[in-house]
Amino acid sequence: MASEGQLNYLRSPFNLIVNWQYAFLSNRNTKANPMKYVLFSIVTCIAMLIGNSASSQDFSNKGKDFWVIYTGHVDSTVSRLALYITSDQNAKGQVEVNGGTIPFTVTANNVTTVQFTNTSNPSNSVVYNGQLEGVGVKRGIHIIADKPVVVYAHILNAARSGSTLVLPTAVLGKEYYASSYNPISSTSADRSEFAVVATVDNTIVEITPTARDANGAHSANVPYQVSLSKGDVYQYQSNGDLTGSHIKSVGSGTVSCQPIAVFSGSTRTSMGCSNPNSGDNLYQQLFPFASWGRLFYTAPFVNRAYDVFRIIVQDVSTVVSVNGVPLNPSSLVNGRFYEFNTQGNNTARIISSNKPICVFQYLISQNCDGVLADPEMIILNAVDQTLNNITVMSARNNLTPPNTNIVSHFLNIIFKTNNFSSLLIDGKSPAASPVAIPGTGYSYLQENVTNSTNVNPAHHITSDSGFICIAYGYGNIESYGYNAGTNVIDRYQYITMQNLYASINFPATCTYTPFNFSITLPYQPTSLNWDFNNNSNLSPNTSITNNAPRPDSSFVLDGKTLYVYKLKANFTFSAVGTFPIKVIAQNATAEGCSGTQEINYDVVVYERPKANFSITGNGCLSNTMQFADSTNSDGRAIINYSWSFGDNTIAAIKNPSKKYTTAGNYNVKLQAITDIGCVNETTKPVAITSDPVAGFRIPQPTCVSNAITLTDTSKVGVGTIAKWTWDFGDSSSLVMNTTGSAVSHTYANTGAYTVSLNVETAAGCTNNISKTVSIHAQPVADFIVPDVCLNDAFAKFIDSTYIADGSQSTLKYLWHFGDANASATNPDTSILLNPQHKYSATGNYNATLKVTSQFGCASIISKPFFVNGSFPKAAFIVKDSNNLCSNTTVEITNTSTVVPGVITKLEIIWDDINAPAKVFTDESPAAGKIYTNTYPSLLITKKYEIRFKAYSGQSCVNEVVKTITVNGSPDVTFLPVPDICFDDAPRQITQVTETSGLTGVGSFSGTGITSTGMFNAASTTLNTNSGIFPILYTYTTDKGCKDTASGAITVWKVSADAGPDIVVLEGNSATLNPVVSGDNLSYNWTPVIFLSSSKIKSPTTSPRNNVTYKLTITGNASCTASDTILVKVVKQPEVPNAFSPNNDGVNDTWNIRYLSASADATVEIYNRYGTLVYRSIGYSKPWDGTRNGSALPVGVYYYIIDPKFGRAKIAGSVTILR
Repeated sequence: MASEGQLNYLRSPFNLIVNWQYAFLSNRNTKANPMKYVLFSIVTCIAMLIGNSASSQDFSNKGKDFWVIYTGHVDSTVSRLALYITSDQNAKGQVEVNGGTIPFTVTANNVTTVQFTNTSNPSNSVVYNGQLEGVGVKRGIHIIADKPVVVYAHILNAARSGSTLVLPTAVLGKEYYASSYNPISSTSADRSEFAVVATVDNTIVEITPTARDANGAHSANVPYQVSLSKGDVYQYQSNGDLTGSHIKSVGSGTVSCQPIAVFSGSTRTSMGCSNPNSGDNLYQQLFPFASWGRLFYTAPFVNRAYDVFRIIVQDVSTVVSVNGVPLNPSSLVNGRFYEFNTQGNNTARIISSNKPICVFQYLISQNCDGVLADPEMIILNAVDQTLNNITVMSARNNLTPPNTNIVSHFLNIIFKTNNFSSLLIDGKSPAASPVAIPGTGYSYLQENVTNSTNVNPAHHITSDSGFICIAYGYGNIESYGYNAGTNVIDRYQYITMQNLYASINFPATCTYTPFNFSITLPYQPTSLNWDFNNNSNLSPNTSITNNAPRPDSSFVLDGKTLYVYKLKANFTFSAVGTFPIKVIAQNATAEGCSGTQEINYDVVVYERPKANFSITGNGCLSNTMQFADSTNSDGRAIINYSWSFGDNTIAAIKNPSKKYTTAGNYNVKLQAITDIGCVNETTKPVAITSDPVAGFRIPQPTCVSNAITLTDTSKVGVGTIAKWTWDFGDSSSLVMNTTGSAVSHTYANTGAYTVSLNVETAAGCTNNISKTVSIHAQPVADFIVPDVCLNDAFAKFIDSTYIADGSQSTLKYLWHFGDANASATNPDTSILLNPQHKYSATGNYNATLKVTSQFGCASIISKPFFVNGSFPKAAFIVKDSNNLCSNTTVEITNTSTVVPGVITKLEIIWDDINAPAKVFTDESPAAGKIYTNTYPSLLITKKYEIRFKAYSGQSCVNEVVKTITVNGSPDVTFLPVPDICFDDAPRQITQVTETSGLTGVGSFSGTGITSTGMFNAASTTLNTNSGIFPILYTYTTDKGCKDTASGAITVWKVSADAGPDIVVLEGNSATLNPVVSGDNLSYNWTPVIFLSSSKIKSPTTSPRNNVTYKLTITGNASCTASDTILVKVVKQPEVPNAFSPNNDGVNDTWNIRYLSASADATVEIYNRYGTLVYRSIGYSKPWDGTRNGSALPVGVYYYIIDPKFGRAKIAGSVTILR
């Protein structure tokens, strides 16, 4: 009889096959709304579903109940087991071990670690399986959670670690094939192994190992049985390779086969090359045989030179191909597995078969390619067992203290190429670039998640379609890796619920939605009992027993015949919730685990989805409306959308668009159907309004710089226009109005412009129109008013109008002369270009000219003028007429008049005698206006006649003539002045001459000079070594006529400072460093004795005696300066070695030559006992051989002399003689 766990296993994998299923039990507690199911034949449905991949995470790797085995490790209980528990929602639960419990809590999208070590409580000795062959009583680890969680297990120590994805109890099976690898040594603790844990009591396991166990109890390929109670672990270790070992649950009598969990691997192994050096333990939970697949896509581990693959078959006749090339059957190892590697071409592989297979991918040892990582074994899921929403954990090194060597973390993700844009890792697009798997429609990427793992080891991966994912990490001689999430599909036994609309076989329905039950089995039961537990929310709810069931249909899959049994009644649920259903099947065949099987499962009942949608668009007839579905389906996939737009048109996509052809009000209806057949609909109104028709009028003429008024003529059939937007096409700002009033605009330049008007109704409907407006040149009217007197025959008007486009010849003129006395023969108007008119009275008049272009652009101007009297009187005044000079201008002032009116023109002849034809004319004279003229500059006095004519019109004129006397002017010349030194004596300036001979007086002015021309350089101020000083000479004649001439004198200044006196030690040298100023200097040192050069600024001297040097410098204008410097020579002292202080007048003192030159020199004298007998600072008075006034005895004394001036001290002896 089947248990609840086994029956959950039997039903859930089918559900995971379904292409449309969604993660509701694995990811979250959700509610979906009732919908109807589409009725398919069981055979058709299964055939369709087997070929498609799952679209969301389901029972496979998320669950509430798990079993874990702590398998053997090369380091025994020195190793540790870590359980990593994560979820996308808050959860809590407990880990049960041999009667004890460890509570845990999980925060959404984080990782909780439960660790078993030799120091934990409880310690790992409670759960560690060290047996070579045998049962570890109650050593299974049972994990129970209140919400769906994901669990990973990790066995590790000292850089030897293995890890696995843990499968929920609900998906466990009854038949498995182990995978391992050759142990490193056949004699050490390095062994292949597999282990089985019973999930219920009375579990019988049949085992057929491929190698003898390490204790020698069982031979290879000889089956035997083991009986287990719930939580017991049977472990089998071998010094050989256990890959292909067969483990299955069997029934016996009334005991049915039970679901078991199987883990396999090795305590430690290495692989990949002949000298791998390092190794790791291998650790993977196996997929049951019923969930094996036929098509696998692989992706290489990042940065590795190659990978190793093993492919396990159940049937030796299975044809396995890699990249379309069949593997040689002779390479099948032990009739159970193929092995190949990707050395030389580590790229993706396509592994396919004609019968179910199981594929494992191995990381090679670190020494094989130099990449810091070690062996790992990872079980792969088939392409049709994928999920589209998983939560995976990266084994960060500090999750299992002490820290592991892991430093980098990766995800290999294989996905549908055309769904790459929807693939998200922790809510973001992948950083890695996808690599296409040729010929598949799939790609893979290798995402480095090290940085994000260091922040949070939990990762959430989603996509619009299912994908394959492997999580792994590298460190020095250490690695981890596991399948990140999979649908473990039982292809042969499952339960189906069907309704009118459902597209998947999934134990879920909606309230008040009719559905049918059916079950698919790999055997023909002798009876079937459906127990509904008298559920008051189910109708009907009485149990149904069929003691002679006959299959409604059957089909063959992988060589197995599957039978479908369907209940004829329609069922409905009246409440939302999760409700248990039980099926008891009597199985008489060995294939089906003979005996009674109890199949328990939960039906999830949802509310119907909340259909909803949004509408985008302004409701205008010319625009397309966008409809976007926003139905809340509580996580279920919506498989059908039915739209009705209220005008007899429909759509069947999620987010349709619609353009209506007629304005009006419409009701839009959406019906949404989920994958489990839940259906709901909603209706919303849509108002479609008419579009406005934009229009406007352009006035004429359209002239530059003139305001142009545009008149709106827009209209709308339904509604009102609310906004007018004008674009004048000349880069000016848009004008937006809320009324249709006229707008004015002025163009600054001529040309063709596109004027656009966009109108918008209150409903947001728009329309626009554009028109071209030509902006024409505007004439600028102007004319010259006539100068006219009453006696003139006529007044002539001269046009001076301008137009930018050069079309003067097309202009039209209209004159008004402003004459109230005009007559028919002497009209007041004219259309001529340059008309004339006769005025009959003096006075003020206004003449007006209007000019019109060929495009109608007009300009008007009015100008005043006066018709003058006919008798002008010419008159002028000569300024300072008695003191006119030939080298200055002559100035006259106009005083002419006419009554009434003004003088209109003046003519002046400045030399009427000698140049009567040279006439100056002023067309704009004025009273008091000044006129000037310059006559030739002469040395003699000369008379001139000025003729002065005044006009009041063309023919009205009067003149006057005056004679003036212009005196001769002096002529002064200033020759260049020689330069002068700053220290020179004052100098008389003699370089000025006056050549006219006219009597007068001259005078000098300027800095440093007297009026009589005496220049004193020392009175000037020089900021530099020289200066130029201007001199002005003015000569004034007796008549007051003047002439001036300018000159300049340059003053040069030099200075010399030879510097302070210096002292030189005898035999040494010194550099003379004078401070000088001046330009173009030359140097002369005297005397030249001991100098390196006497002609340079800073010579070197090496004197033997004291010497005084004189420096003389010479600059521009031969200006000189000089200074002296004393160089004092300090000679080496000459120290006598004896003297005789006997008062005989000869050598009575110790006379040290040249020492007295240093006032700071010190002399110290000691007797032979080291006693100081004499000391002096300076040596102006020689020592006389006494101490404190008493004569010292004859003998040898010792001295120390410090001569100073940087010289070394002198030491020696001196003898006193008597």
